[in-house]
Amino acid sequence: MTVNKGEKTYSPKGKILIMDDDEIIRSAMGNLLENIGYQVKTCGDGWEVLSIYEEALKEKSPFDAVILDLIVSDGLGGMKTMRKLLDIDPEAKGIVSSGFSGEINLSEYQKYGFLSVIEKPYKIERLDEILVRIIGKKST
Repeated sequence: MTVNKGEKTYSPKGKILIMDDDEIIRSAMGNLLENIGYQVKTCGDGWEVLSIYEEALKEKSPFDAVILDLIVSDGLGGMKTMRKLLDIDPEAKGIVSSGFSGEINLSEYQKYGFLSVIEKPYKIERLDEILVRIIGKKST
């Protein structure tokens, strides 16, 4: 399947689940990733992530990667969500996202089960680079 986005045509690079408690960030990141060839689902907290992720597994349509906001104002944040995701699926590929580094040392993201880290504000090229490395798919 190919997707025509203006002058460029992309093959889907992967299915991504984004969790951020800020609707504007969720929407912007989702749109940016869709524009460069990813299938995207967004949600606002970790409990939603767990529900959506489990449903996708049951439907045999798993996510290739999950981007989790580290700190969520109301709900389950990124660290606890990642631990629970790994209980559900030990092969879950998580990326921690944060504008703040006070809660954990972001250089130690692997200690918490994440494969990579992306800091806000996002640079779409950097995010794409991380996703390509983690899920191993490039645009064609």
